[in-house]
Amino acid sequence: MGSVGLAAGITSIVSVIGRSVLTLNNLRQRYKGAEFNIILLAGHLHSVRVALHQVQRWVSECLPDEPQHHPLIVDLHGTLGHCGLLVEHIDKQISRFQWDDDDQLNIRSKVLAILDDQATKDYLSRLDHQINALNLCLSAFRWYVSDDD
Repeated sequence: MGSVGLAAGITSIVSVIGRSVLTLNNLRQRYKGAEFNIILLAGHLHSVRVALHQVQRWVSECLPDEPQHHPLIVDLHGTLGHCGLLVEHIDKQISRFQWDDDDQLNIRSKVLAILDDQATKDYLSRLDHQINALNLCLSAFRWYVSDDD
């Protein structure tokens, strides 16, 4: 479980986020009455993707693959695992939306969008936690690695 595994894990999560953001943007464009929270959710997912790109860059450029850094890599794997679970869950919920032949959200999907308003707020909060966790990991790792130099 080295930095190559971390980079692959990040790439996988970033791919799911990209798919979710695209679906949310399509939802917003097709369903003009989309809740403000859907727009915020797309923005939060984008922020997580940006943070993950920074983590990936840091892992590939700055994290030496040395035995003393193994605990850091294990901790980062854990954080990424939680992030990946949340992103996969959000993507699964977003993929429930369906379009009719006129390229409009069908009635069932409109009802889902309205009923899931609280769930969307929960996702926003959880994504904030993931962004904070990723930033905390990056800060701790930068301090730890720079202390080695």
